[in-house]
Amino acid sequence: MVGPDRFLRFSYEHFPLNDPPSNNRDFFAEFGNRALVLQPYHPIDLFSLSFIYHHRFGLHVDSWVCSTLTHLCARELHLDFFIDREYHQTDESFNHKYDFPFTILRNGVVVVLKLTRLELTLPGSMAAIGLVSLSSMYLDEVYMTDQNVTNLICGCPNLEELELQHCWGMEKMKIHSKK
Repeated sequence: MVGPDRFLRFSYEHFPLNDPPSNNRDFFAEFGNRALVLQPYHPIDLFSLSFIYHHRFGLHVDSWVCSTLTHLCARELHLDFFIDREYHQTDESFNHKYDFPFTILRNGVVVVLKLTRLELTLPGSMAAIGLVSLSSMYLDEVYMTDQNVTNLICGCPNLEELELQHCWGMEKMKIHSKK
């Protein structure tokens, strides 16, 4: 719940282990739905979600992200779908990645965006979205082509910090800035 620091953190690792592990994800998804539905309007500074993603939870995550950005006006959004390499190499959901709806950030107040182990589908015209509030972005384990990086930077005119870790798909990335 929202405390004096004004943040919501949902971390899958804090839930008791069940057998099979998919029961944990079901329980976690239900918890997330109830927590956000019952949350009164109160702007928050940070929404952080750490979750073992599977495609069947896509609508849940979409709902959580939408609620967080539109109802709670989160200024920082952290989505982490990575547990550890060993887990993802043995789990059946290894290739399941959340497709982050980047356009949901339009007209938002998100200043810091941290995304780990997901698909990033950018709209055709990032510049038209005008993500003026976004100043810091961290991407980890995200496929990014050179053109995607260029489009991302062009669509975020006030971006001051961009960190890419364990990202792949780039060949000859060149960044030019007038700032």
